[in-house]
Amino acid sequence: MTLLAGDRGRESLSRRGDRSWTWRQPPTPLTDRLSLTLPARLAGISPVLAKVLDDGGYLRAMFGSFAAVLPLVGLVLGVLAVHNVSGKVLPPTFWLTMAIAAIGTFDALAGFAAVIVYVAGVIILGGLASVAAARILLGLPALWFVAPLVAGTARPLRRTATATFEEHFERVTDIVIASLVGA
Repeated sequence: MTLLAGDRGRESLSRRGDRSWTWRQPPTPLTDRLSLTLPARLAGISPVLAKVLDDGGYLRAMFGSFAAVLPLVGLVLGVLAVHNVSGKVLPPTFWLTMAIAAIGTFDALAGFAAVIVYVAGVIILGGLASVAAARILLGLPALWFVAPLVAGTARPLRRTATATFEEHFERVTDIVIASLVGA
């Protein structure tokens, strides 16, 4: 772990969260190592996939290996979406569509997992029968995981702690602009 630029000379790399019980769970070192190495390895092959894997880094930092729950929830929501539309290329019900969009906002990997399951399920069940159906299959991923990635790229929300008025103002600007881009 290295100090972030602008870390104001803090000497200790260990923070309160590093001593959290969530970081003492057995799978956490493995998930931590994978979350650091996989995006870097994939960046040359697929920058989007690398960004998807890296997007939930803040959750892994807070919750350790428990952050893997969100992609699993995404898989379950994807299965529910396929079942909801009976394999046809239709958007799922409003609550299910918004649930997947919300979980994709917190972790793009969770939204991506829902998209993969939904698209694969619809194709396997024979729902992809026209160009219009293909457009819908391209539109849902935009809602479920691409918009949050674009918003986070437009204005990075992960920064060091703020102390001055200018830094606070910059943080508020980040949130407003990311929200507008995501909308």
